[in-house]
Amino acid sequence: VLLERAIKLKPDYYDAYNRCAGFYGQYKENYTKAIEYLNESYSRNPKYFSTLENLGIIYGLKADFNNSLLYFKEAYRVDSANAQPCINIGRTYDMLHDKIKANEYYQKANKFSEKK
Repeated sequence: VLLERAIKLKPDYYDAYNRCAGFYGQYKENYTKAIEYLNESYSRNPKYFSTLENLGIIYGLKADFNNSLLYFKEAYRVDSANAQPCINIGRTYDMLHDKIKANEYYQKANKFSEKK
């Protein structure tokens, strides 16, 4: 993978790890490898929104909804002006069968569209 070469050239470039994770998660469905790369990205920049969202997604795909929530909530703390983390948190609470919490976050997401 070209991104792996980029990492060797510039090992502190956190987005390269994030993009490698995307490749392994989306195209190879190798979630373990994707998490390894996302953890590397996270260790270099724990406030990088894309990495936080991707960690939430990958853990959700693995049905590890508690970890998924952890990262989606962190993404929301990093960018509270973005509706997507609220939608993702709501969906995750749906998967955990907590309709009250799910609706709370769906309502937060709806407020973003009302502001436009």
